[in-house]
Amino acid sequence: PKRAPVALLGARLALDPASKKYRIAKIWRGQNAEPKYRSPLTEVGVDVKEGSYLLAVNGEELRADVDPYSVLRNKADAPLVLTVASTADGKDKRTVSVNSVREEGSLIYLDWTEKNRMAVDKLSGGKIGYMHIPNMGAEGAAEFIKWYYPQARKNALLIDDRANGGGNISAWI
Repeated sequence: PKRAPVALLGARLALDPASKKYRIAKIWRGQNAEPKYRSPLTEVGVDVKEGSYLLAVNGEELRADVDPYSVLRNKADAPLVLTVASTADGKDKRTVSVNSVREEGSLIYLDWTEKNRMAVDKLSGGKIGYMHIPNMGAEGAAEFIKWYYPQARKNALLIDDRANGGGNISAWI
């Protein structure tokens, strides 16, 4: 069946049991220079932080008894006006306009690879680089080029190809 296009924020929402308000529990940082890694809440001028309360979407209040993603249903591909506040009582509430994304898989993937890269860097004292190659096609080649050159002068490079989708550039790499 045709699915309703859901506007996603590049974030995870969680209900705060004490206030019965939704908080932004996690924001995927993304890399906004690349469209596939664009994270709406980290764009210039949005200034929304993890822990903020999301009180309303396009003026529609988020209630504890409603799944917050139902409020985002059929709102993809159009700007959203979010009402956010740093406290549950909303005394400092403000509105921000964001352009949502339709999928967050690339943001979750980037977050995973960044955590791995930072762990390898920390454990090796900056001597070993890390990169993940998602497949052996055009996307994998782009990721390889993007991450290889900034780390080419390290003593070693850990190339992770777990869950690699296959393709035909493995000999090139």
